[in-house]
Amino acid sequence: MNTVISESPKTLYVGIAGVQLDSEKINLGEGIILSKTEAHVFSNNFLSFGPKSKSGYYKAPWRVVLGGQDSYLNSQLLIPSNLSTDSIIQLKIVRSVLFLIRIHINPNAQVVAYSPISFTEIDQICDASVSVYPGDFRNKALRVTSKTNLITESNSKWIATHWRTVFDFIQTNGIFDLAVATIDNAQYTQNTGLTMVSISGVEQFVVQEIRPNSFKEIS
Repeated sequence: MNTVISESPKTLYVGIAGVQLDSEKINLGEGIILSKTEAHVFSNNFLSFGPKSKSGYYKAPWRVVLGGQDSYLNSQLLIPSNLSTDSIIQLKIVRSVLFLIRIHINPNAQVVAYSPISFTEIDQICDASVSVYPGDFRNKALRVTSKTNLITESNSKWIATHWRTVFDFIQTNGIFDLAVATIDNAQYTQNTGLTMVSISGVEQFVVQEIRPNSFKEIS
């Protein structure tokens, strides 16, 4: 999650792939809302012919090069302006919630895109009036599965209870921030042996250092 949002929107909508919601909206507290949506983000390579024009563009015709990447997002996370309009703080809140979704629901949960407007409404907005930023489109070297990808009112209470604690640790504890970054990046590491060692290290850190002090309810 290395996206840099150049202008902080009043609110931030985050498109998430890899999870399903059992209700239209789930409240995670302090105005953070998970809700259902549908969007397909895809990227392709194109082949152009001839030199670049004086205006800096390559003239048609173009041809699509086979391959590319795509992600289907079916949920969105709302970060309201009352929490912060600072993009750095907003992204740290996103990291906190995503970290808990990954370790509690589905490790394959992935941020696909960021928008200042709900993904359920963005198709009605003129392209020039809104900027949508890409999420994480790296290829996964290790795909970790779980028994379910369903977020319910019941299991989301654990996330709602702990996201603020995770956020505070990310802000104040450099080692914990590194642990969260490890979870963020582990599945994309080409060396799977190194990935497993890293995840094991994070587990030991959380169990031995964090849980006794602040995460007593985490299991």
